[in-house]
Amino acid sequence: MAEKIVNDTINKLFQSDRTLAPALILLFFHDCFVTGCDASILLDETPSGDDVEKKSLHNGRFVRGFEAIDEIKAELEAQCPGVVSCADIVAFSGGRRESLESLAINCIGNLPLPDTPIDRIIYIFQKKGFSLEDLVVLIGAHTAAS
Repeated sequence: MAEKIVNDTINKLFQSDRTLAPALILLFFHDCFVTGCDASILLDETPSGDDVEKKSLHNGRFVRGFEAIDEIKAELEAQCPGVVSCADIVAFSGGRRESLESLAINCIGNLPLPDTPIDRIIYIFQKKGFSLEDLVVLIGAHTAAS
């Protein structure tokens, strides 16, 4: 049931905004690449009051789709409360934990900016275990989300 709700809501949203699909891919990537696929990019505040990932220079101007996730979550909560986490919605798969922390500072060194030199981008991806070929594929997906 939850998967159908997510699919139906996403399809409805895609009808009104064809650019949402690549935007959600980018949102998922930016969430996972910093502290794991934990939906920390969705948090608006932290107990410490530090800036959250969403407000990071690496995310704020480039990542969108937050309202779509909110709409999907609201639909799920209305029909099956407490069943599907935000991390599950972002990843559209189960088994991931929700983050209770989101710090903009964690984006530094983990997400390249548009003007980051290529050798630095390669280094950032290699330290995450990505090959040069993986990097090229992700850059292509990132470009589609712009």
